[in-house]
Amino acid sequence: MLDIHIYGLLALTYFAFGVGMITYPKTAKHLVSNLEHEPIALYIGGVLALVIGYLLVVVRQGDWTGWSDAFLSCLGYAALIKGLLILMLPEVMIKYSRRLMKTQFEIQFLGLFITALGLICGLVALSL
Repeated sequence: MLDIHIYGLLALTYFAFGVGMITYPKTAKHLVSNLEHEPIALYIGGVLALVIGYLLVVVRQGDWTGWSDAFLSCLGYAALIKGLLILMLPEVMIKYSRRLMKTQFEIQFLGLFITALGLICGLVALSL
């Protein structure tokens, strides 16, 4: 898969997720609170993050020839670390998620950050 496709997929995913958090913060908070009662969802999310991180870091072999390659590798390392933390320390990650998403403002601010990350990935995809 080419970098342009990876950036395009990340742009769509981050943008949709971020806009969803901005427009429906109560649903986002409800999803995080359900992770305690549905551990399989947490496990699947951890495995998915681990696989995505692995693919972005190991399969691409950490190629840092340009700034877009370095940015993609950093996103890969972040996903890899997130996946490992979810699988090794699920209770800690649930507490962290709950603390990060206490109020509607915090959820919408996080959604704004994720939307911006999606827009950045989209702009990088267009520039490749």
